[in-house]
Amino acid sequence: MKKPTNRKAVVLSAVLTALILIIAGTAVFAWDRISATSVTQTVPTPVIQQVSVPARQTVSNNDQTLALEQANAEIIAYRVQLQQAAQALNDAYAQINALQAAQDQPGQGRFFGEREGGDDGRVIILRGGNDG
Repeated sequence: MKKPTNRKAVVLSAVLTALILIIAGTAVFAWDRISATSVTQTVPTPVIQQVSVPARQTVSNNDQTLALEQANAEIIAYRVQLQQAAQALNDAYAQINALQAAQDQPGQGRFFGEREGGDDGRVIILRGGNDG
């Protein structure tokens, strides 16, 4: 048997639930707006400070020449170091390439009596090797 449902109670419950959800959503939205407003009010505004600049600094030509020569000497020393580092890097790459080329050559680096499996499963004993 079917139980009788109170249609009025179901509708009233749905309306109250919707009303409570609307009130809760409005409260959360309002709280978010209030907190966002208070945060923007507490952010300090940047203050522009005026800096006094000396009227004129006089630098003699000798001081400028000395500073320029010192800077050029530092640049030259840096370039020498840079060239030495580049040369060392190139030497290292050449050494790596030479070692890789030696590894890629077939039959090199094998010793007498070293065994290698053939394609058909037989064991092949190598007679060649490092002759020095």
